[in-house]
This record gives sequence, structure tokens and C-alpha cells, in this order.
Amino acid sequence: MTHRLLIALIVLIAAPLVLLGWGASSLLRRQRETAQQQLNTVLQSRLLEIDQSLAEVLAGHARRISEKLDRPGNPIDKFEQITRHDPVVRQCFFANARGVIVYPPKPVAEDPEAIAIYAALPAIIASNPDLEISEESRSKADTPSTKLQTQVQAAVAKPGGKSTSKNAATTTRWQVWYMDEGSQLILWLLKSNGDSIGVLLERARWVSELIAALPDAKLVAMPESHMKTQFSKQSDSISCTSLVDEAGQIVYRWGNDLETTDDPIVAVPLSPPLSSWQLQYNNAAPLVVQSSSLATILSLSGLAVMLLALGTYVMTSVQRQMHVARSRVSFAGQVSHELRTPLTNIRLYAELAESDLENLPDDDTRETILRRLRVIDSESRRLGRLVSGVLEMVRDERNVRAPSRTTTDVDDVIDQTLAQFSPRFDTLGIEVQRDARVAKRLYVDPDILEMVLVNLLSNVEKYAAAGKFVRVASWIEENELVVTVADRGPGIPRRYHRKIFRPFFRLDDSIHAPSGTGIGLAIAKLAAQRHGGRLLITNVDVGTEFELRVTADQSYSDHT
Repeated sequence: MTHRLLIALIVLIAAPLVLLGWGASSLLRRQRETAQQQLNTVLQSRLLEIDQSLAEVLAGHARRISEKLDRPGNPIDKFEQITRHDPVVRQCFFANARGVIVYPPKPVAEDPEAIAIYAALPAIIASNPDLEISEESRSKADTPSTKLQTQVQAAVAKPGGKSTSKNAATTTRWQVWYMDEGSQLILWLLKSNGDSIGVLLERARWVSELIAALPDAKLVAMPESHMKTQFSKQSDSISCTSLVDEAGQIVYRWGNDLETTDDPIVAVPLSPPLSSWQLQYNNAAPLVVQSSSLATILSLSGLAVMLLALGTYVMTSVQRQMHVARSRVSFAGQVSHELRTPLTNIRLYAELAESDLENLPDDDTRETILRRLRVIDSESRRLGRLVSGVLEMVRDERNVRAPSRTTTDVDDVIDQTLAQFSPRFDTLGIEVQRDARVAKRLYVDPDILEMVLVNLLSNVEKYAAAGKFVRVASWIEENELVVTVADRGPGIPRRYHRKIFRPFFRLDDSIHAPSGTGIGLAIAKLAAQRHGGRLLITNVDVGTEFELRVTADQSYSDHT
């Protein structure tokens, strides 16, 4: 029992600690995740604001170039003028509605950069879904420069230098082309009449303008009102923000100078056409700090000490009560055992005195003494049964005596037990009805059978005397000995059918109730189980009926 209590104490302490520790860690983890999401949301909004400023730089170039090229005048003059005077413009292209590349002319061999752009121009136009290059563009490329300019002027301008497309609506499109040192931006002006003007921007120039539009101050992770939380760090943490190109190379970085080998905390792609570029935010340490587990450990340790103290107190109290209970049970057992010897002597001398009196002449004094001796014998037997029941209750489960089976006349044992109660039943006016149908000698323990019957008949005497009737039947059913004891008393409510077999349980424990210890049925059930049988209460309309079933599978002979 001590080991079981120790295990229960350990479980009592460990289970709440494990549950509380798991709950605390889960709560902290969810709070850190929530704080991280909030920080990421704020950082993304800051990076998106920067992205809008960069997108505005490119949109400004698109508006300015579109305004210049939409002005009246010779297209070639406008191309050459914007190329010379606008530092962000690297090269202009022109394709007519049929997809023929009519500008620029084929460059001379001394200009490798122009040759590379000219060679890539068909592929650039072919990759643009809004344009379609024709086979005629190849033949146009071989014509002399002066002739080509004449054809372009004839194709795109009326006499007098007025453009035929000055009133045509213009739609702008961005195209990204990869060559040389990286991604190149091409602004296409699509006319409603089918003409297309392309403007290749100078990478170094627009990159420098993007850098100029970036802020100089370090990106603040959280507003001042949100900085001092248990999960976020102060704004003076070491961090930096980077503009990264399509190759993953840092174009520009501002903030603190730190190595950014790890993945960024937040990365936001730029708006088209620079969708392959990113704005990245890095911090030297996680913005969401790992909260110290020391407080949790200390709290759980304190709780463990409290639970340990409480459990120790409970265990000590239980052990003390169990020790007292064992001492009382042991004392009751010892007293009951010691009572057996004087009870035996009392019965012996009562029987001897009764035998001696029978040899004396009959007179009133003799009859009075015999009657008193019979009362002494009856009460000593009753006290002996009570002592046997107490010993049955207090016997250690590990030292339970095995049944002493012997060939027994069951009906005779039942009749002898009834004879013990005959004087008392006669006094109370209880009619005894006997139904003996065994007629066999069975291999059972007569003492256990008698103990069960004594407790059942004693209950009839105490609680069912008002019914003035008791019926005891016995028979064999499928290798089982069945003995029933039925009365016509007040009965036992069905809701108490299980509880009545518990030790010390009484239906009426008031001072007006019949005297009793509340252990009779518990003793009877334990005795039946020790014999491998069972004691049940059956459902009847009037009174109470108990049924004892004991295995009788041993061979038996006819009763003689």
C-alpha cells in the first residue's frame, strides 16, 4: 500500500507540473508567434512604403519620356534629341504597325554597344506579347542609312514634319530584358494606330536614381508605443535594410553595417517592372526575443514544492490513519480470538450443567435452571457467531484460509442452523418454511455454509420479524448448490442492492433502528466468495430474498 501511495503522490505532483509546463510553453510560443507576425506586418508596411517611392521614380521617367515623344515633330529628331539630352535614356526603337523595325538603323562596326543592342532588338520585340516582328524588318536593316531615314520619315510623318500619330492615344508598358550587366528596363509607348516606340533606359542611371530615393535613416521595426514589450527589442538594435537585385546582389544597403549571411527577417518584392528585385530587412538578433524560462522554472519549482508538501502531508495523514485502522483491526482480531476460548468453556460448562440437571428429580427449580442454562448456551453461540464474523472481516487478504471442503449433508447443516434460531423465532412468532431438495452429500465447507446462513437468518430476526415468515430452500442447479432465504419483511429498495454488501452500511442508522453492526451481509458475501461462490439479492415483490450459489462440481453420492 505504501508503494501505491508513493506512486499516487508522484503522479499528483508530476501531472500538474507537466500540464502547467506544457501550457506555459505553448502560451509563450503562441505569444512569440503573434508578436513576430505583428512585427513582420509593420516591417512589410514600411518596406511597401519604400517600394512605392521607388515605383514613383520609374513612373516619373515614364511620364516625362512619354510627354517628350508625344510632342509634334520628326520622330527621328525626337529619338536622337532625347537620347543625347536625357541621361536615363540609352536607346530608342521604332516599329510600325506591321511590326517592321524601322529605327534604329544598322550601327557601324566601331560601336560594339550599339551592335549588341541592334542584334538583340528582334528578340526583345519577339518577347513582348504586345508587339509582333515581321520578316520584313530583317531586309530593312540592310538598307543604307539615308534611305532608311527617308522611309521612316515617309512612314511616320506627313510633309512639313508633322507626325501622323500626334493625335493617337498612347499606352505605356514596361519590359524587362536581361543582357550585359543585368536586367534592363525598356519603356514601350504603344500607339493606337499600331506604331510602337521603345526606350531602353540606362541601367546605371536609373539604379542611381532608385538609390537616391531610398531613405538614409534606419528602418524602425516598431512604433515607439510598441517597443517596450516582453517580446520586442528597442529601436537601437543593430539592423539594416537592403535593396537586392535579381541576382541576389546587394545594390544598396542602409542602416548598420553588418553581415547578412542569414535569411532576411522580412523580404518584399518591388512593384513591376522590378518584380525580381527585393527590399530586405535584416537584424543582428531576432526582433522577437526568446523570453527567459527562469521565471517559469521558478514558478513550477515553487508549485512543485507546495504540491510535494501537500502530498507529503496527505500521505503522512493517510498512513497514520491506516496505521490506526490496522491497529484497531488487529486489536479487534486479537480480542475476538481471545474470546473464543472463554466462550467455548462457557458453552461446555453450560452443557455439563444441563446434563447434570437432567439426572435430578423434576421440579420447578430444575426447569428454571435448565431454561436459564439454555439461554446461556444460546447467547454464547450467538456471541461465538459474532466473533467468527469479526475474524472473517479482519483477516488479511494475503492470509485467507482456503475452504475446508468435506463430504457434507447440506440439508442437515441448514436444518441445524435453523435449529439455532428456533427459540428466538418462536418467541417472535416467525413461521419457518423449509424446502429441502438437495438429497445429496456435497463436497463443500460446512462452516462457510453455516456462516452465510447465520448472518442471513440473523437479519431476518432483526429486521424482518414483522413479516412473521421465513422460507429457506435448497437445491442443485447445473452443478451449483443454490440456497435461498426469503422473508416478508419491509424489503430493501432496489437502489440499495449494491450498498448493503458494503461493511458498516445500514439502511436505518437512527437510535430507534434495531441494533446491529452493519457487517453481517459483508461477512456473508466474503465467506461466499472465499468458497468460490456468490451471494446475491433477488428482486421480489414482497420482502427480501437472498440467493447463495456455491460450486458443487465434485462427485457426490446419494444421501443415505
